[in-house]
Formats: sequence, structure tokens, C-alpha cells
Amino acid sequence: MPAYGSRGLDAALLLIPGGGFLPWTDPRVVGTVDALHNTGRVRAAEDTFTRLLDLRNDVGLLSEECDPAAGRQLGNTPQAFSLVGLVNSARQLSGASTRTSASRAEQRTRA
Repeated sequence: MPAYGSRGLDAALLLIPGGGFLPWTDPRVVGTVDALHNTGRVRAAEDTFTRLLDLRNDVGLLSEECDPAAGRQLGNTPQAFSLVGLVNSARQLSGASTRTSASRAEQRTRA
């Protein structure tokens, strides 16, 4: 079980930069996560995303796990959490999330 000071990792650590507690560029974040796009490794993020798309089934769905070495899905299908991650990743890579945030900030400024 991960705990403060342990070497165990938990997916909740991804909330640290997403919630604004530390920036994605902070060395502690970069050394902890491999969230490629936000840490400046855009090309690697795009390549990884393309490989992920290739793992989808014939109707474009993902299961809860995948075996990248075997190139196949494992576990329950379809898995909503996997699909939400896929959509969020696509938005991030396309810049849609940045444009949406900028648009919201602009609207607040006008109000």
C-alpha cells in the first residue's frame, strides 16, 4: 500500500499536477509519473496514443487492461474508465482541452 515516504506508487499521484498542487514540470512530478504530453514529451505521447488506438477491438472499445507485448486486451470489455482515459488523451493531444480552458477563462474575463 503506497504511503508518504514509501516507494510505492498510486494513480492518485496524477492528481497532484492536474489539481495544481505542483506543475507538470516540477522534477518530483516528472520523476514520479510518465504523463508524456504534459511533461513536454509530445512526440512520445503521440506515438504511445497511436499504439493504444491499435489495441482497440473491432468496434473501437477498450477493456480494463492490455498486454502491449501480445497486442491484445485483457479483462472486462468494455471498460468505461479506459474509454474516458482514451477520450481525455485525445483531447489533450489535439489541444482541445487547452482551447476549452482558454475559452472558459476568456468568458470569465468578459463577464
